[in-house]
Amino acid sequence: KTATIALDPNIANSDFSKNLLKASLENKEINGQDVTATTGIGLVGDKAKGKVIIYNKTLEKVKLKQGTILTSNNIKFLLDEEVELPAAEEKDSGLNYGKLETTVTANDIGSEANFNKDTKFRVADYFDDKFSATAEDNFSGGSSREVRVVAEVDLNRLTKSLSDKLFEEAKKELDQSSKDGVYLVPTGKIKTLKSDFSAQLGAETESLTLDLTLELEVVKYFSTDLKDLAASVLEKELPEGYVFKDEPSLMSDKAQTASDSSRVKLNAEVSSKAVASLNVNDLRKETLGKDLLEAKNILENKEEIKQVDFIFTPPFLANMLKKLPTDESRIVVEITK
Repeated sequence: KTATIALDPNIANSDFSKNLLKASLENKEINGQDVTATTGIGLVGDKAKGKVIIYNKTLEKVKLKQGTILTSNNIKFLLDEEVELPAAEEKDSGLNYGKLETTVTANDIGSEANFNKDTKFRVADYFDDKFSATAEDNFSGGSSREVRVVAEVDLNRLTKSLSDKLFEEAKKELDQSSKDGVYLVPTGKIKTLKSDFSAQLGAETESLTLDLTLELEVVKYFSTDLKDLAASVLEKELPEGYVFKDEPSLMSDKAQTASDSSRVKLNAEVSSKAVASLNVNDLRKETLGKDLLEAKNILENKEEIKQVDFIFTPPFLANMLKKLPTDESRIVVEITK
């Protein structure tokens, strides 16, 4: 008979009527490392620097804080330090602007910030009638290049591939350690104990290594329990008047696990040989003194009996006797299976 057997560590006792077998839970720790090439693209380089002259066109001294933004062609530069601009002076010939020389650094890396001398800048959010700035010399130092960096897909892919690899290795180890009637099967529930990457998201590197430690939930069960359940399954099918000749045999496929449950299922084929439960004393009594044909009919009408043969000792009695003896000691009943 075929049966689906459920191994459940969360039930109090086995229930053979429902093909439920009580199991126990254990934990198995596994560790491993793996490496992958990174696929992210990032920019690295240096920021352009240069000197500027800032003009104050107002009649008051003005302080500009460190980090004040100067802009040209949508590229931003930041003041390297706080400065105080002298006020403009009114002369007969016109307004004499206050001015100050200072240094700036580009906000971003890249050679596009290597501006030429005399490039004009807007100071903060002021219009040109208040403040302005001009590059005193050519700017230099700006550069950029593409490099390999850690992408989120690299982190996710490496985690999944190593987790799958460790899980398969653990299943093989559990198969090898399942012996002497003790079986260990992972349920699919996995807990991460340690996940250490060699580099973080966005870091420049050609390769990424992961050191991973997982804890697997494992169901433990015994072959003796399976055989007891198998016997219970077969007993439901055993015809009346029959008994098992030997212990039931059981063949099963590999246990099927579910990631959201600790219950493990396996499909099994259980079988055993059954023999008729015949009492030789009862058979002997039923045939005492009966003629041979009647005795033969009595025995062969029993479903448990396939064939009846009479053997006489000495053989010549077969031609003389029409009935069986009335003395029990003169009849021997033998059952062949």
